[in-house]
Amino acid sequence: APEDPASCGCSLRRLQEFFEEHIGEIAFEDDGPVAAIAGLQPLCCALKLVAKCAEQERLRSAKALNSGVQVQALRPDFHMVAKSFIKPLTKERRSSMSRLWEPDGLQAEVFVSHSWGEDFADFFQAV
Repeated sequence: APEDPASCGCSLRRLQEFFEEHIGEIAFEDDGPVAAIAGLQPLCCALKLVAKCAEQERLRSAKALNSGVQVQALRPDFHMVAKSFIKPLTKERRSSMSRLWEPDGLQAEVFVSHSWGEDFADFFQAV
């Protein structure tokens, strides 16, 4: 029987740890009167992911120069996160990140969707 998708949750803490380890930095700013009520607002900067894009861009450009093929610029989006981090991390176990983080499953309380072309730092900051 297929796995219940509702048991494939991940905690915000795990997502934050992933972001800080692989993607970039999270800082917090005081946003005036809103901060007094809601707390501090996160500012997510994907420095590591942008560096990974630049590194891959250099490699691809060198290959393209030799072959005459034009390549599209890489962006710090979900495609890059999946290719650079998620696929390598999950390859050995052939599992999802949620199962890697929570082998026994974690009941989802909220469903969050994303666009593959979306900037990963913007997504994380919104969550």
